[in-house]
Amino acid sequence: MTTTDRRWRRRLLAAALPLTLATAACGGAERDPADVGQVKDQLVVAWTGDLNSMDPPFSLVEWNRELAVNVYEPLVRYKLVPQPDGSLTWDGLEVAPALATSWDIDGASITFHLRQGVKFHPSGNPLTAEDVKYSFERTVAVPGGFGAFNANLAGIFDPVKQVTVVDPATVKLSFTNAAGEPMLLPASLPSMRFPQFSILDSKTAKSKATPEDPWSAKWLAENVAGTGPYYVAERTPNQQTVLQAVPDYWGEQPQIKKVVLRVTGSADIVALMKGGDIDLAATGLTPRSFDELASSGYSVLNQPIPNIVSVHLAVDDEALKDVRVRQAIAYAMPYDQILKVALAGRGERAMSYVNPKSPGYEPAWEQYSTNVDKAKQLLAEAGVTSLTLPMFYDSGVVYNEDIALLVKDALGQVGITVEASPQPTTQFAEQRTARVKKAETSQHGLLLGSSVIWLDDPDPSTDTPFKTGGSSNWTHYSNATVDSLHAEHRFDPDAAARAAAYQQVQETIAADVPTIPLAITGRTVALNPALTAMSFTNDSHTRFWTLGWRK
Repeated sequence: MTTTDRRWRRRLLAAALPLTLATAACGGAERDPADVGQVKDQLVVAWTGDLNSMDPPFSLVEWNRELAVNVYEPLVRYKLVPQPDGSLTWDGLEVAPALATSWDIDGASITFHLRQGVKFHPSGNPLTAEDVKYSFERTVAVPGGFGAFNANLAGIFDPVKQVTVVDPATVKLSFTNAAGEPMLLPASLPSMRFPQFSILDSKTAKSKATPEDPWSAKWLAENVAGTGPYYVAERTPNQQTVLQAVPDYWGEQPQIKKVVLRVTGSADIVALMKGGDIDLAATGLTPRSFDELASSGYSVLNQPIPNIVSVHLAVDDEALKDVRVRQAIAYAMPYDQILKVALAGRGERAMSYVNPKSPGYEPAWEQYSTNVDKAKQLLAEAGVTSLTLPMFYDSGVVYNEDIALLVKDALGQVGITVEASPQPTTQFAEQRTARVKKAETSQHGLLLGSSVIWLDDPDPSTDTPFKTGGSSNWTHYSNATVDSLHAEHRFDPDAAARAAAYQQVQETIAADVPTIPLAITGRTVALNPALTAMSFTNDSHTRFWTLGWRK
């Protein structure tokens, strides 16, 4: 155990969870950020929350996904391009080899040629096409995850039939649209980069199956069977997870051999970084915190990840069933204040739930500029004189509190009382999922949240949150026109007709107001300046194997 680990554990014993370490961190002298001050093959990362599963399809919690991209690997990965500031950024929809060294495209099929010499850790089992087929079948079949949605987005609906083992080193994927017609979709190959398509050790996974759990979901929630550059060496839930470099990894060994994923809770991340306890943080920091760290000599990097912050409205709540009430809330929103105050100028107004780079993007929410008089008029027409609504948000996203306060004040001016209800990251995600599934949950009223759009396309942004019964439809919104247009055109080869259909979809949803897009933010990361090659992808998760310490 290193000196740093011992110091941290002593602090954990002295503090109740969630951690509140600001006093301890500030008790010592600040270190020079250029002085690593730790074991040089170790990296300590701040996680404001914790994962709730290591199983790749269970990807609702961001910590689950960040773990997955470091301990598992898909057939292809993001193509990363070096930038002048030393960071690596993704190249649009381009892909690079991972577990597949090459692939051949023939019509609606892609044949992948697997990398030789790859072994799963810790079993030592070699990678084969059978592992690929099993992993695809599992990601669609396992209940409760997002595998089926992402597979459908790519054009994989029945992997038993659509994934063919050609030989031990070759696997063929045959893509279709929802009607089963052969079709290679724009998202087919780029989707293969997602952590939900991680390849698992099928022999190990099958050995853990039971009649009640045929896909070994219980075992894989707490164990890893992947080919990635790291493995989970130690885990203490709600405290930390320790990754170690796989000794016989097939690729280039990561320079940083040990990564400590430390759950900081509500601790003062700035103080922890200045005190030498944290090397990298992407959450738990306000825009002003980033400015403070930058002025103290830490590296603060930003990339324009399409992260859209929105307020969602539970349209099945009695108080929100009248569309005029929802429109009034949209007119009352303090859009400019959110950008200037809560985000300190980092971001821009969001005019849709769709990524602006997508074909068929329509700025349909542009009509809702802040207009208190209009909001009051709509409420009066709806017969509403006073209204109280809860607003739930993830307390691990630090700017959420500032946004919540601004929204509370703005809606108060039109007679709507907002009761702010922060929840820890994992609880927020679990309660959000429970409401989607219409299970018992605390959440209703308003929900402040953000979502990162992984593809430059309106299909996934529409399918999960706004389709009737969609897999992330927290609002319980349902509109026959939206459902019809989406179903008819999501796989439409006529690009112009498809774009026009999704423009109409956005206009319809904007008029119904189940959601109010507020701002588009990028991804900002603070790190010790002695670190090199920070990676940015539009799934917003750090690949620790790209990082190293400057010599």
